[in-house]
Amino acid sequence: MFFPDPNNNNKLSVSELAKSNTVISQESIIDIFDYSIDYLISNNDIIYFSSISKDRGLFKLDYQKNTITKLNNDSPKGLIYANEKLYYIDSNTQNIYSYDVKSNSKSLLSTSKVGNFIINNNSIFYRNLDDNSKLYCLKIDGSSNIKLTDDSVDSFVTYNNEILFVNSSDNNTLHSFNILNSESKKILNVDASKLKQSDERIYFINNASANTICQLTKNKENNDYTFTEIFSDSTNEYFPTDKGIFIETSTNINEVKFINMN
Repeated sequence: MFFPDPNNNNKLSVSELAKSNTVISQESIIDIFDYSIDYLISNNDIIYFSSISKDRGLFKLDYQKNTITKLNNDSPKGLIYANEKLYYIDSNTQNIYSYDVKSNSKSLLSTSKVGNFIINNNSIFYRNLDDNSKLYCLKIDGSSNIKLTDDSVDSFVTYNNEILFVNSSDNNTLHSFNILNSESKKILNVDASKLKQSDERIYFINNASANTICQLTKNKENNDYTFTEIFSDSTNEYFPTDKGIFIETSTNINEVKFINMN
């Protein structure tokens, strides 16, 4: 598992995969790289990361070859890898860019200032800071930029033909936007934040319950949504992966907990 170690200035670290819920200890760390990072994404044994060390920029780590290559001088946030390209927000301009890892070429996709974004198939869904954080859709090639909601959003994920989002205009309750008919509706009257997704699993922080982590589930029989608490400690930040969830608790931000979801 690759992660930024808060006990070591957020340096890129490698830990053995935990088989159960645990606190990641220094004894379990098997590799450390001298780069403090804030975002990373992997493609097999290739790790792309944003360095916040003195040598800032976008980097590539080939773990098998043990080589690190600087790709550009940007300060990326929200790194996503798809179709042999990296997608990210440049922290300096707040614009979305793509970076072709084969040709080493960079392209500006939108001049809008972006808070956060996700990719689904050939579409980029993003929070448009130039329009009061409303939800927009941009084609992955930078064309066909359209507004989807009149409500302000906080965070969002895609699920089948829906976009689920935290509605900042409605007390941070959970809403859905149907991509097929453009219908928007409230799905849960819960004070939520940091809605995130890993594969088909969807999570959020329950602000009304001491910032615990909950898993969102859709009932296929009646199409309504329910949620279950999966982590009871107050959470500052969390990062769901296909292996499990990395968690920074509010009580100890220098400690990383791991929940195995498999």
